Amino acid sequence: MSPPSSTTVCCPYCTAKLDVSKNTLPEYVSTRCPHCKKQFNVFTLYRWLYEQIPLAKIIADRDADTLFKHFRIEASNEEEKEAIINFFNMNDFKNIFKRIVLDCIIYGISFLEWKKDENNNIRVLYINPADTNVRISRQHFDIIFSLETYDNIEFSSENIIHFSLGINLTYPDLGSSIYGYWFHKWYR
Repeated sequence: MSPPSSTTVCCPYCTAKLDVSKNTLPEYVSTRCPHCKKQFNVFTLYRWLYEQIPLAKIIADRDADTLFKHFRIEASNEEEKEAIINFFNMNDFKNIFKRIVLDCIIYGISFLEWKKDENNNIRVLYINPADTNVRISRQHFDIIFSLETYDNIEFSSENIIHFSLGINLTYPDLGSSIYGYWFHKWYR
C-alpha cells in the first residue's frame, strides 16, 4: 500500500480544512485557500503555530532570548568596531538580528534584502518568509533563491541574504523549523 499523496492542513486564516499535495508545503510553494482565497505556505503555518499555540510561542521566545543575550560586537580595532556599530545603527540591526534569530527558530530560515541607498550606504531590509513565495533552483553546488511576496514584490537572488538553522535533508541550506519535527502532530 502506497502512502497518501496529500495531507490535510487547516488554513491559517479561516481554519478551513484543506487537502494539499505532500510536495507543496515542504517545497515552500504557496497554496490558495478555496474558502477565503488567501495564499499561505509552510512558513505561514509555522507562524500560525507560533501565534496561536502558547507553548509553541514560549519555546521560540525563550530560545531566541537565550541566543540574543550572548550577542556582542567584536572587532580587531576601534575603527572597525565603530564602522560595524554605525552600520548596525543605520539599519536598526538590533531588531533585525532579533528577527533573524526568531525566524530561524520558527521557520528554520530568515531572509534579508540588501541594497545601496542614494548615499551609497548599504541598507538591510527584513523579508517575512510567511508572506513570501520561495522558489529554489540549483546551479552546480549553489542554491539560488527567488522570492516574491504575495503583493508581487520580487527580490533578486543577488540581493538576498539568508540564514538557516537545523538540517533540511532536501535543501540543506534552508534549515529546519523546530516546529517541523512535530508538524504532523500539530495538524491531526
